[in-house]
Amino acid sequence: MYRNLLRVRILVSLSAVVPLVAISHHSPRIHYDMTDVAELSGRVTEVDWANPHSIITVVGRESGGTSSEWRIEVAAAAMIMRNGIRRTTVSVGDSVRAAGFRGLRNRNAIFMRNFLLADGREWIAGRSIEPLWSDIVVGVEPENTQPEPSDDRNGIFRVWSVDATGLPTAGAPRPLWNESYPLTATAREAQANWDRATSPYVDCGNGMPAIMDTPLPIEFVRQGEDIVLRFEELDARRLILMGDSDQPRIEIKSPYGHSAGHWDGESLVVRTIAIDWPLFDQDGIPQTADMEILERFTPVQEDRFLDYAATVIDDAVFTEPVVLERRWAGIPGEKIQAYTCRWDDSSL
Repeated sequence: MYRNLLRVRILVSLSAVVPLVAISHHSPRIHYDMTDVAELSGRVTEVDWANPHSIITVVGRESGGTSSEWRIEVAAAAMIMRNGIRRTTVSVGDSVRAAGFRGLRNRNAIFMRNFLLADGREWIAGRSIEPLWSDIVVGVEPENTQPEPSDDRNGIFRVWSVDATGLPTAGAPRPLWNESYPLTATAREAQANWDRATSPYVDCGNGMPAIMDTPLPIEFVRQGEDIVLRFEELDARRLILMGDSDQPRIEIKSPYGHSAGHWDGESLVVRTIAIDWPLFDQDGIPQTADMEILERFTPVQEDRFLDYAATVIDDAVFTEPVVLERRWAGIPGEKIQAYTCRWDDSSL
């Protein structure tokens, strides 16, 4: 009885949960109904481990429904691998159960929240998700989450991972975004009229500042006197020109903009302009070509962590500057992997 009551409570509460950090590739809000949770059981017919999202195909049914094919979308293979899921965790022929947000257009598609594996363990999509069927939970924590000092104390010049130690245990972990923003009337109207289907995130593109919400590792690398900020996500790169304090207005714009930096003690301070990207976030808040972003990257606690703060100025969108903050962690042995579209055994 307790399990049944718990299950009902969780399925109802799931409809109010904001998507997890994994949404930075493209938001489930674009493709899925966050108020409609489907639960099904069936047999796995195909498994496609890929970036930016993996797909598990199941032939099964909802309670009282007819049998049909279901498309279950889960996180990027790069994230799944780091959380202990392996290629053999789900196999063709497995009998499974799944629950998640139902597709807006494809009603036989869900964005996975809970997945009962054939061996009785339950794979859940994030720390804020309660298990539905099993007390043995997998796939929710990175295998190594304990940050350690850099061996050579190189400051920011190392690989940085999501700080799992700082994510909340309840509610959706949002390492960058704020809950609300001081929008102008024009921006509020644009967000209200936003057509999700036209979002560039649908094709897994990205730009500033949204790329800074990445759930995958980043790395700072010296390039002569300048700095390259490497992202595992999309194999993206940001070039930070050092000593370019005057920074003229750049005519050629790009999704990541034109960045110039300088040192303030151990902190790297970066000013970014000339951003050619239409959306501030994945909830339809617009941004303009006049946006300016002032970033500060500061290694702390013997370089165990990297604190990040960005002040965003766009007078056409915000009535006052907006501050975004998050933290990365220095995880021993972490490295930037190639962001390939398929996950093979060499990724393990």
